[in-house]
Amino acid sequence: MFSHCAIDLKELALQISTDPEHKFDLALSLDDLDTAHSILSSSVFSTTTTTTTTTTTTTSEEITALAQLKWKALGDRALSLWKFDLAKECFIQAGDISSLLLIVLSIGDREGVSKVVQHASKSSYPHRATKKHSSSLTLHNS
Repeated sequence: MFSHCAIDLKELALQISTDPEHKFDLALSLDDLDTAHSILSSSVFSTTTTTTTTTTTTTSEEITALAQLKWKALGDRALSLWKFDLAKECFIQAGDISSLLLIVLSIGDREGVSKVVQHASKSSYPHRATKKHSSSLTLHNS
C-alpha cells in the first residue's frame, strides 16, 4: 500500500511541478518515457545558451553536459524496457557512441553499424570504433 501511495504522489508531483529537471526525474522514475523524452526535447536541456538564475550561473557547457547525462539516463531506461528505437535516439542525442554501437550490433542493423562507425571516425573515437568494431562487422556478415 505504501508503494502505491508513493507512486500516486510522484504522479501528482509530475503534474504540478514546473521545474523541467524535476519533472524529468519524476517521469523517468515512473517509467513515463514519453513525458521524459518530451521534456528533454523541448526544455532548457536542449539549448546551448547561457542561463542565469538568482543564485547560480549555468554555462552552455554545463547545460550540454547535463543534457547529455539526461539523454543517456533516458536511453539506458528505454533500453532496459526494450524500447530500442527510443534508446537509439537518446544515445545519438547523448553522443554515446559505445551504447549506440552496442544496440545496432545486438539487433543486427548493418546499416546502423556503418553509420555509427562513420560517425565515430569523425569524432574523438576513431581508433576504438573503426578498428575494434570493424572486426565485429565481418563476424556478423558471415
